[in-house]
Amino acid sequence: MLRAKELTVQATAILAQLAESGGTPESHIYIQLGMNLQDYGLIRNVLQGCGFIRITGNFVSLTESGQKAGGEINAKLSK
Repeated sequence: MLRAKELTVQATAILAQLAESGGTPESHIYIQLGMNLQDYGLIRNVLQGCGFIRITGNFVSLTESGQKAGGEINAKLSK
């Protein structure tokens, strides 16, 4: 099980990536981050519960608030 700091790092990486790509299949997320399905499921549930992502079929995209958060993360990382 992920610790809070690891969850935060992974969630931040997912938001930043989705802000750049516009969306991706779920499998691409957990494979690229080297996660197991249990950990990915936890992060997915947190991001959905916060209203940052939407999942249609197996495709993950950002909500308006997720796009804002992902954009802010990418802006900070590019400085």
